[in-house]
Amino acid sequence: MGQATNHNLVLVDGAGPAIGAPGAGSPTTSTIQETLQTPLLAYGEVATAYQGATITRKALFVRSSYYLLADVASATAAHAYTWQLHGYGLTNGNADTGTFTDGLSSQEGTWQKNGVSLLAHVATAGDPATYTTVTNQHETTYNTAESHTTLLVQTPSAPLAVFLAGLYPYTTQPPRVATTSQASTAALATTGTGFIDIAFAQADSVLSTDASGQLPQAVSADGLLNFYSATANGSFSQLFVQAGTVLRVGPTPVLRATPRANVSWQNTGGSRYNGYANRRTTLRLSLPRAPTSVVGTSVASYAYDADSHALEVVLAAAGSFEVQLGSSPLPVVLASFAGQRQGPAVQLRWCTASELPSQGTEVQRQAAAGASFMAIGFVPGAGKNTQATAYAFRDTLALATTAYYRLRQFNQDGVATYSPVVAVGPPPGAGSRLLPVFPQPVQRLLHVQVAGPAQLVTLRLCDGLGRLVHEQLCQQQAQLDLSHLRPGLYYLVAHDATGAPIAGGQRVVVAP
Repeated sequence: MGQATNHNLVLVDGAGPAIGAPGAGSPTTSTIQETLQTPLLAYGEVATAYQGATITRKALFVRSSYYLLADVASATAAHAYTWQLHGYGLTNGNADTGTFTDGLSSQEGTWQKNGVSLLAHVATAGDPATYTTVTNQHETTYNTAESHTTLLVQTPSAPLAVFLAGLYPYTTQPPRVATTSQASTAALATTGTGFIDIAFAQADSVLSTDASGQLPQAVSADGLLNFYSATANGSFSQLFVQAGTVLRVGPTPVLRATPRANVSWQNTGGSRYNGYANRRTTLRLSLPRAPTSVVGTSVASYAYDADSHALEVVLAAAGSFEVQLGSSPLPVVLASFAGQRQGPAVQLRWCTASELPSQGTEVQRQAAAGASFMAIGFVPGAGKNTQATAYAFRDTLALATTAYYRLRQFNQDGVATYSPVVAVGPPPGAGSRLLPVFPQPVQRLLHVQVAGPAQLVTLRLCDGLGRLVHEQLCQQQAQLDLSHLRPGLYYLVAHDATGAPIAGGQRVVVAP
């Protein structure tokens, strides 16, 4: 039972760490590091090396309900990496052995025994992996063996592999899990038990965008492991980034860390929040209103920016902190807020469930991520009302690109509260698109053109493993000097200022 194939390890070309002999342990060592425990999340890492590869396993325990395991294996040479999970159940088994249900076409499998099930869903980055099962044995008592089914996920031979697995125990209804991986990310989207969870792992700390479409606005982050959770109605629940500097929802930064850090930020109930960072850093956190207290032994100072709804917390060392918001009765209870293109204009509509006497609502527009919101109009309030009241505002000078709107509602004393941000896309046919690049193949200069409205675009060129090899800003056209790249096949993608992908991604062949 000491063989690596009998344990939940990542195999390198079918092999694991060396086995020790009587009186002498295995020469392979492992290090547990970067552990944290918060009210809604626990985290830890194990780093090791064997068979010429370095392997790090990162574990997130989410809401004490399920696990996310991110495994990154890397080496200087190409290897076939195999992810293993041994479950208590057998294909075509019975009540005594437990059962295993094959869902390999959906990258998952389910073990069931004694009325409890475990759903395992495994995603990988880059080229598709191979999903298979094998029958193994385990000891129930001394020298008494029993068979079970093992799930195997093997990546194509390459120097790098990234796995992201969700392990979901349940007794009644399983969550809905989907693989949303891209070239450089292993990603999962999980819906169930009142939450929508987005997670993606990557080998490089570049800004990547979730492609699940589960939330109204996409999540983007630059951590090595990124997690964002919203309630069923879309409200913020919690986030985690490992070695990250930013996490955004649409154009809005929910977290910024300077310098890069492991960060947890969560709403622990109502007006209470909990934060953590693993090092000395400065955090800028999205917060709906000013706090009454920010408490933690590592907190050196804090300040609240009412215009951007952001709390800045300066941490002098690693540690956790608590944030408490004060009660703030709202003059207006906003029931809905939406925007719609009508030709070149944008029609905004919102509805209030009830109102106290107020001055009215200022309509604000943001042109791009990171830009300031600017007032573009004002709608007077209807006065005290306990009935639903509808309002509208037409932006006749709407931007031709994606624009972002919010409402700033004033009470009689001039105190303001803000609505959530809504995004309105460009008019039909106005979206940007990468035109075919030339020459193909290219030896040195690659000519790139972007059709559509003038805007700042980020061009990213990745190799066959999804690793970023060239990044450059572009406004409608640019030349990329690729003379430093090795001959081979690469992939060119583009993102707008909000981090949203631009259509027209394409292959690029670099010639000798």
